[in-house]
Amino acid sequence: MFEYPSIGLSGRDLHGQVLLVTGAARGIGAEAARTFARLGASVLLADRTASGEEVAQQIREQGGSAHFVQAELGTESGVADLVAEGERRFGAIDGVLNSAARLKMDTVIDGAIDDWDQTYHANLRAPVLLAKRTLPGMLARGRGVFMSLISLEGMPFMGGYCAQKMGLRSMMLSLGKELNAAQGVSVFSVVPGSVETPLAHEIAQEMARRFGIPVADVLASLARNPGYEGLVPVAHLGAALAWFMAHAPQFHGQVVDGYLPLSQAGLIDVGPQSSASSLKASPDHPIPNPELELAELLKINRSLENRIDERTRELRQLSEALQAESARLRETNERLEQLSYEDSLTGLANRRYFDQTLAREFLRLGRHKSQCSLIMVDIDHFKAFNDSAGHVAGDDCLRRIGAVLRSVCMRASDLAARYGGEEFAVILPETDVEEARLLAERIREGIVRLAIDHPNQLGAQFVTVSIGVATALVAELVDAVALVSLADEQLYRAKAAGRNRVMAATQT
Repeated sequence: MFEYPSIGLSGRDLHGQVLLVTGAARGIGAEAARTFARLGASVLLADRTASGEEVAQQIREQGGSAHFVQAELGTESGVADLVAEGERRFGAIDGVLNSAARLKMDTVIDGAIDDWDQTYHANLRAPVLLAKRTLPGMLARGRGVFMSLISLEGMPFMGGYCAQKMGLRSMMLSLGKELNAAQGVSVFSVVPGSVETPLAHEIAQEMARRFGIPVADVLASLARNPGYEGLVPVAHLGAALAWFMAHAPQFHGQVVDGYLPLSQAGLIDVGPQSSASSLKASPDHPIPNPELELAELLKINRSLENRIDERTRELRQLSEALQAESARLRETNERLEQLSYEDSLTGLANRRYFDQTLAREFLRLGRHKSQCSLIMVDIDHFKAFNDSAGHVAGDDCLRRIGAVLRSVCMRASDLAARYGGEEFAVILPETDVEEARLLAERIREGIVRLAIDHPNQLGAQFVTVSIGVATALVAELVDAVALVSLADEQLYRAKAAGRNRVMAATQT
């Protein structure tokens, strides 16, 4: 039996905890369950084979607390029944070790897709279902551990297993980032290396058969574990997993090296290749195997993850800066567009936008055989006003008259514009002459109510306007200029008749 005090563990480190171990019928799962029980935990063992009961019985005979449930962990009902049975037997589950592994060896091309589906259920779907079933309770209680075992990738004849274990690794990293360490629940994965288990020997025998080489050569290749001259003793890994369970908070969100507890205690040396380097496959029988030691792979992985995180932060900051700059450009463009059609003094449409709108409405109304009215407004004796009151007062007068036009022209289709100098114009699509004349009267009266003193007093105490209104069926006009000319004629009639009045006419 492993000496637990040698890595700082005592028989009380897991006391009172309820720990669920999957794949507990043999190998790593069975040894982890025994170790957890020796250190005081109540262990819920789960496996698809009934032999898990023998492991539970052994634990009980040694004075430990254990209960076995035979379950299909790849099904929602199987996981639900397992967790419910464990909670009924022991109470709330404090920790989970996903140790179950199912492997069917074949090439990616020749392997049956049903084998991929079956192994996927055990290797990846089961941990996801267990996370959904156990983590909410742990989070509610503010404590717990969810730990998974993963493996190296890219082994021959193990495509399904390796792909699913890498999927589990990625899922655990995602889960670790989704949960805040301050919530009290630790989520992480452990890479155990090549461990002395029945599964390791089954893999070696199958590879030897497929490559046509001695089993010993395959085992020698698999046994390249830093600090060991061969496969890792399963008791060592069981102790390491118990140590990780007891010290879980410091590993949240990580993929950790299974050799860490023993190397920290000085029990193994994971420096440059140990004497295990003498255990090499025969040069006559080369077989594919990982080219880097596990520690180096983990180091590279962590370095890449740090670089990715750093680059992600930089890209996020750049994206935020670009979004802010884009918003500023959009505001600037909107303002420039506004300035392109707005008269800066009155805030009405400018002459350029008036001409564009009238031409556009002329085409539209012509197609629909509709009528259009146009109001032309001219300030009476404005030159005399400017000469007497000054340009500042003149500008203020123009602004106030522009405000009257804005307040009177309420329809979205109407357009009030500064036509030029002291002249204004209003386009009234689909408006008959009587409606246009009434609107023109409201404009005239509104300007009179402004009571802007006219210092020259040429005919009136206050500033007034003369207004001409023209209405026509657009299809009967030669062009838009013709409607302007009609409105101008009425404007001159108003001035000739004494100013401060509206004259209207319809094209006949």
